[in-house]
Amino acid sequence: MALLHEYHLPTRFIGRPVRRYDVLESTNTLALQLAGDPGHHGLVIWADWQTAGRGRFGRRWFAAPGSAVLISVVLFPPPRLQRPVIMTAWAAVAVCETVYLTTQRQPRIKWPNDVLLSGKKVCGILVEQSGGIVVGIGLNVTTPPQFFLEHNLANAASLACFTDQPLDITEVGQRLLERLDAGYVALVEGELGEIESAWRWYGGLWGRDVQVTLTTGERCSGRLREWSFDGLILERDGEPRLLLPEEIAEIEPLSVPGG
Repeated sequence: MALLHEYHLPTRFIGRPVRRYDVLESTNTLALQLAGDPGHHGLVIWADWQTAGRGRFGRRWFAAPGSAVLISVVLFPPPRLQRPVIMTAWAAVAVCETVYLTTQRQPRIKWPNDVLLSGKKVCGILVEQSGGIVVGIGLNVTTPPQFFLEHNLANAASLACFTDQPLDITEVGQRLLERLDAGYVALVEGELGEIESAWRWYGGLWGRDVQVTLTTGERCSGRLREWSFDGLILERDGEPRLLLPEEIAEIEPLSVPGG
């Protein structure tokens, strides 16, 4: 582990400072060690490679060295913003904005913490807490298709798979940090509804027939009538059912748009 450099971005919160490393076991692991000190609010840990990156439910996160933006943000948000669903949505919206600005293609949020392009996962998000909140983001940028085949990751891709333009990891990472900062400013200034609306829109399932898998393993289906930080409302045979965000493991459409 070597600290390559430390610098401050011209932002209000996120990236003040950024500490960039050549390699870490996990950016979230280091960030959690620093999350007990409120003085680290806005600190970004950035690694060019992770040897033991992880995702939701302890799953491994794979990325070829130097091919992905691998960051963790340490935050001490106001109590009203400390819910995992809000922090995950904030990060996912910023990633979607970054993906669109980079590729000119429309991404989609797959509940709760993945960002997809053309059905392929290009980003995963992991929110953890230890004193402060740590938001980890792994965004595949230049990873070649062969890497995903070799690691049996047929449902994953990188941004480079969707654009003919050359991509620079640092430029994409800086763009992401700028979008994260803009979104966080909106949150702390009371514009929670704007983030919620963008999160709902990028989800792309509002008003559609879906199947929801709960954390208990139960599956239920119906028309998705509401998608908000307070929960989802699923309607079946005229009967609405409220599902809290903490209860939901996965949401899948029952048909393709127009199908």
